[in-house]
Amino acid sequence: MKKLDEYIQENLPVSCYINLIADGEAYRLYEQYGFKSVWPASRGMGYTKKE
Repeated sequence: MKKLDEYIQENLPVSCYINLIADGEAYRLYEQYGFKSVWPASRGMGYTKKE
Protein backbone atom coordinates (compact mmCIF):
# COMPACT_ATOMS: atom_id res chain seq x y z
CA MET A 1 0.00 0.00 0.00
CA LYS A 2 2.83 2.40 0.74
CA LYS A 3 4.23 1.98 -2.80
CA LEU A 4 0.76 2.36 -4.30
CA ASP A 5 0.15 5.51 -2.27
CA GLU A 6 3.52 6.95 -3.33
CA TYR A 7 2.73 6.26 -6.99
CA ILE A 8 -0.70 7.88 -6.70
CA GLN A 9 0.69 10.99 -5.00
CA GLU A 10 3.63 11.40 -7.38
CA ASN A 11 2.14 10.42 -10.75
CA LEU A 12 -1.63 10.78 -10.97
CA PRO A 13 -3.67 13.94 -11.50
CA VAL A 14 -5.96 15.27 -8.77
CA SER A 15 -8.92 14.40 -11.00
CA CYS A 16 -8.24 10.64 -10.96
CA TYR A 17 -10.55 8.15 -9.22
CA ILE A 18 -9.11 4.94 -7.78
CA ASN A 19 -11.14 1.85 -6.84
CA LEU A 20 -10.00 -0.90 -4.49
CA ILE A 21 -11.85 -4.06 -3.52
CA ALA A 22 -11.49 -5.29 0.05
CA ASP A 23 -12.26 -8.79 1.29
CA GLY A 24 -13.18 -9.17 4.95
CA GLU A 25 -11.41 -6.66 7.17
CA ALA A 26 -8.92 -5.55 4.49
CA TYR A 27 -10.82 -2.27 4.13
CA ARG A 28 -9.22 -1.17 7.41
CA LEU A 29 -5.81 -1.11 5.72
CA TYR A 30 -7.15 1.03 2.87
CA GLU A 31 -8.70 3.46 5.36
CA GLN A 32 -5.23 4.15 6.75
CA TYR A 33 -4.32 5.58 3.34
CA GLY A 34 -7.35 7.83 3.02
CA PHE A 35 -9.70 5.53 1.10
CA LYS A 36 -13.38 5.78 2.07
CA SER A 37 -16.35 3.51 1.52
CA VAL A 38 -18.38 4.54 -1.53
CA TRP A 39 -21.51 2.64 -0.47
CA PRO A 40 -24.38 3.32 -1.20
CA ALA A 41 -23.41 5.58 -4.13
CA SER A 42 -21.41 2.76 -5.74
CA ARG A 43 -21.29 -1.01 -5.37
CA GLY A 44 -18.45 -3.32 -6.38
CA MET A 45 -19.27 -6.52 -8.20
CA GLY A 46 -17.41 -9.64 -9.24
CA TYR A 47 -17.82 -12.46 -11.73
CA THR A 48 -16.48 -15.99 -11.46
CA LYS A 49 -16.36 -17.93 -14.71
CA LYS A 50 -17.96 -21.36 -14.48
CA GLU A 51 -16.08 -24.31 -15.91
